[in-house]
Amino acid sequence: MLDWLSNAAGNVAEWLGSGVASFFEWLFGGLVDMFTLIFDAADSIWSVFESIWDLGVSFAESLSGSLATLCPFLPEPVIGVIGTGLLAIVIAGIVKKVRGK
Repeated sequence: MLDWLSNAAGNVAEWLGSGVASFFEWLFGGLVDMFTLIFDAADSIWSVFESIWDLGVSFAESLSGSLATLCPFLPEPVIGVIGTGLLAIVIAGIVKKVRGK
């Protein structure tokens, strides 16, 4: 007589268990997707900063190479100071242009 009651309780527990399991699967699947998108965006931002840094380093190296070629009579420290000054002027001009002042 209690067999149908245990079957009903088992079915209700199975239904609740599958519902809770599907809820957590949905929740954790969404969290995994969200964190994947965040990490992909952070990786993209990092690659942009890395590209800007590489551009700046190559620009500074080409500037000092150009100065050394144009003025071979200047010692290396003087070329470094002039190159750093020109690089600071270029960066200040870019910042001024971006800020609109």
